[in-house]
Amino acid sequence: MRKFKAAFFDLDWTLYDHKNHGWDRESVEAIRQLKQRGTKVFICTARPYHSFLHLGAMNLGIVWDGYIASAGGYCFADGKYLYTTRMKRDDVIRFLALAKERGKTLELIELKERKLMFPLNEAAKEFYRSFCEVVPEAQPYEGEDVEGINFFSFPEDDEFFQKAFPHLLYYRYCDMAVDITPVVHEKGKCVKKILSYYGISKEESLGFGDDLQDLSLAKEVGYFICMGNGKEEVKQVADYVTETVWNGGVCKALKHLLEN
Repeated sequence: MRKFKAAFFDLDWTLYDHKNHGWDRESVEAIRQLKQRGTKVFICTARPYHSFLHLGAMNLGIVWDGYIASAGGYCFADGKYLYTTRMKRDDVIRFLALAKERGKTLELIELKERKLMFPLNEAAKEFYRSFCEVVPEAQPYEGEDVEGINFFSFPEDDEFFQKAFPHLLYYRYCDMAVDITPVVHEKGKCVKKILSYYGISKEESLGFGDDLQDLSLAKEVGYFICMGNGKEEVKQVADYVTETVWNGGVCKALKHLLEN
């Protein structure tokens, strides 16, 4: 039986099944049992805190030891933030002005909240439908710290905004939305922060994922498992490829690891 001291779990298409619009309860129970055996368990998602909170990730019966949010934009464990990023306020103000001028919609991502800016456009409406997201409250920006921007636009807008803000980083993760950040967000960076904080070695850690943002997670854990529904690039770096999320992939992989 292999012993892991820390395990990191992606959410979308790993624990949350978008095909059937619900959590993989069999795998949720397997994680709860893993936690009872003494393994620290962490959410490791591209979603910001406000997003996965409303998705229900904190109401699964799992006492999470912490989380990595916004694809590594920040991480939280032991009651405190171990790593955060911040956009310059001037960049936020200037981006808001240009987005409003061009009729765009966006969310400002804070550590705990998401703030909706401007009326919903077609890209935003499609995003909220596709990702089962709660539309956040529309609020004015009053200088709060912002981790990044979730920008609702289609690919034809990319060149214009990138030229206007060449020092910011753009990650288009779907046809209708772009993550805009001051620095590269990598899950792996936060995995290292958490492992170092607890004095856990890389070899004693485990990770689950399915998408390109999980590649950095795979590099920083001792054993990485890709979902059967994962992207081919992620499967190629995995130590083990399990079943799909709709066939209890996480649960089956944990049984395979803990029983062999």
